[in-house]
Order: sequence, then C-alpha cells, then structure tokens
Amino acid sequence: MTTKTPYVPPSPPDASNEPMRLRLWRELQRLDRVLLLLVLFMVLGGVIMVISAGVPFAVTRFAKEPLYFIKRHLLFLALGLATMVVLALWDYRHLLNSRLLLPVTLFFLGLLLFVDVRNQIGHLAGRTLLTQRGSGQPGEFVKPLLVIYLAAWLHKRKTALGSPWRVWFSAGAIIAIFTLLLLFQPDVSSAGTAVLLGFLMLLLSGATWSQVLVTIIGLTVMSTVGLRLIALVYAPASDRLAAYIQAWKDPTLVTGHVQQAFFAFLRGGWWGRGLGASQGKVYTLPLPHTDSVFAVIGEEFGIVGALLVLILFTALLWRGFLIAARAPDGFGRMLAAGLTSWLVLEAYIHMGGMVGFLPQAGNALPFFSYGGSNLMASSMAVGLLFSVSRLGRTTSEEVSPHAVVDLRGRYRRRHLSRPGRVPAASE
Repeated sequence: MTTKTPYVPPSPPDASNEPMRLRLWRELQRLDRVLLLLVLFMVLGGVIMVISAGVPFAVTRFAKEPLYFIKRHLLFLALGLATMVVLALWDYRHLLNSRLLLPVTLFFLGLLLFVDVRNQIGHLAGRTLLTQRGSGQPGEFVKPLLVIYLAAWLHKRKTALGSPWRVWFSAGAIIAIFTLLLLFQPDVSSAGTAVLLGFLMLLLSGATWSQVLVTIIGLTVMSTVGLRLIALVYAPASDRLAAYIQAWKDPTLVTGHVQQAFFAFLRGGWWGRGLGASQGKVYTLPLPHTDSVFAVIGEEFGIVGALLVLILFTALLWRGFLIAARAPDGFGRMLAAGLTSWLVLEAYIHMGGMVGFLPQAGNALPFFSYGGSNLMASSMAVGLLFSVSRLGRTTSEEVSPHAVVDLRGRYRRRHLSRPGRVPAASE
C-alpha cells in the first residue's frame, strides 16, 4: 500500500532580498481599493469645487488673482497625498510605543492655547495662528489627535488602571481639556465634535451599560446648560441657534446663512444649474469655497449631486468600520473606527447645517472645502486608515494558508468521514 506524502504549503518568498521598489509596490497593492476609490472621488470633487467657488470669490470678494485659492489648494493637496502615502506604508502600531505621540499632542494643544490667549488679550475671535493671512488652524489637527491619543491611551491603560470607572473619569478629564481649549477660541462646533468623538472612543473601549447611561444623562445636561451659556456669552452662536429653531418652526422666515443656503438649493432644483453657474457663490453665500461649499454643490449639481456627496461619505463610513472590524488588534479597531467617525461626522455636520437639519457650524466638508489645515488633517487620518487595512490584510494572508477549514479542498488534506461511512483503504 502506497502512502501519500502530506501536502506542505509553500513558504512565502523572502522579502528581505527583494528590491525596495518591488517591496513598496507589493505593499501598495495591499491598500484597500474601495477606500482608495472613495478618496480619489473626494479629492477630484474638491479640486472641481475649489475652482468653481474659489475663482469668483477670490476676484470679487477677496481682491486676489483668480487662481489664488486653487494654487494653494493644490499645494496642500500634494503635501497631504504625500503624507497619506507615507502613513499608509507605515505601521500604525508604532503609535503605541512611540515617544512622539504625547509631545506632538501637547504641541498642538499648546498652539491652541496660544490662539486662545491671544484672542483674549487682543479681544479677537479667530481660529488661525497667522491672523493677517488667515492660515494655520491647530483646532483642525486637535480633533483627530484626540482620537489617536484616546485610542492609544485606552488600549494601554484600560487594564493598568483597574477600575472601569477610574478609566472612565480619567478619559473624561482628557476629553474635557481638549474640549475647553476648543471652546475658548471660541469654536463651539469643534468643541461639540470633540465631545462626541470622546464619547464614541469610550464606547469602543468597552463601556458598561451603567457608564453609557451616566454619560448620556451627563451629555444631555451639559448640552442643555452649555448651549444656554454659550448663547449668552457668544452672540454668533446665539444667532445660529435661533436660526436653527426658526428653520424647524417656519423655514420661510429663516434669515442669514441658512436662508441663503436654502435659496441656493431652490435655484439648483433636482439637477442643478450646471458647473460654474451658481449665483450664491458670487453674491450671497458667505465663504462659498469653505463653509458653504455644500450649498454651492446643491445649486450647481442639484439635489441629485448633493445626494451623491452624501452617499459618498456614507460609503466611507461603511468602509471605515469594515476596516476597523478586520483590524489585527484592538488598537487598530479603535483607531480606524474613531478616525472614520471624525471624517464622516465633520461631513454630516457641514451638510446638516446647510439644509437646516443641524445648527449651522463652521465644520469643513473634508476634501471638498478649501483649507490647508483640514486637508492635511484629513489626509493623515485616511493614511492611518490605509495602514490599518493593509496590516489587517497582511495578517489575514499570513493566517489563511494554515486555516483549519478548507472549503475548496485545495490543500489536499484528509476530509472527515460522514457518520456511518466506512473510510476507503486509501484513506
């Protein structure tokens, strides 16, 4: 009787002898292609909208050359895409043992504190480091940094601190520091975004039902009291809140930014007036290339075009959470889910404010709005998402040849006999 030699899976090729160019190409092929396609659509749409909305705004209301905004946007886009590629090929797990995460976080918090102190001393109300040129917004980097820092902090200290409530209150103190520094700018929308992101990270870390209930009650009380206090202290927030309430009572009586956004969507109808044909970006919409870019999309591409943008970010939410589910470790799951939530939350707040579903806020529409800080921060977040997906796919590829169950039978292993079946002599 002949004995069959057991099948031994071939060993993977030695990557150490491969040229660097081939190794990079092999790693790039492991990137999530669906996420790559979504990001390319967003980047292309952002370039088109900055050209469409930025050119007339630069000439008529900013007294600059027609290509002023698109030149700067393309410059930051090139830097952002380069950073995205570098982070995609980097191992995100180095963040757990890196000594740079805390200094970088403290650096941007220090910049945020500098802006707050300067505004208080000079009686200003800006979010930028260079007020004359209106550039450099540290608040745009602080929000994703909150996600990254909490993901690493919770992953390392969840068991070290012992009591779940101790972890909960310690993380709450970290969230409070980020939120207060954003609120003192004043930047109410970013502060609210930071609170929601912090709550999400706590949930992802494995919160108990009692902790969730206490947090929901606390957020409800803080939101009710905080909105009243902010409305008394910060006049623009009071006006936006009043416009939001009025939009739900009687949309025909809405004034200000929300009214102009409504008119833009009405002029656009279902199919839009066409690329470059928006009237609101020239005359009425404030900051059409940044804060009002979704209204310009609605006027030029109609409700159908606006829905496509909404579907695009919803697809990003689905893909980001799928990447989180396939992450090789708990830190990757929290990091991918948190960064995806930040990107999509920014988009939903921006779009919801333009249609009156949410209070009008200054959140940018990622990759569509003009702005170097938000574009760089969004590119960094997507780069880390690519890193999580690449390493998750690498791990699955390494495990799959040794899988216990082989549905296709391609490893030529012995199969289990059915009940009552007598094995053949060759088996």
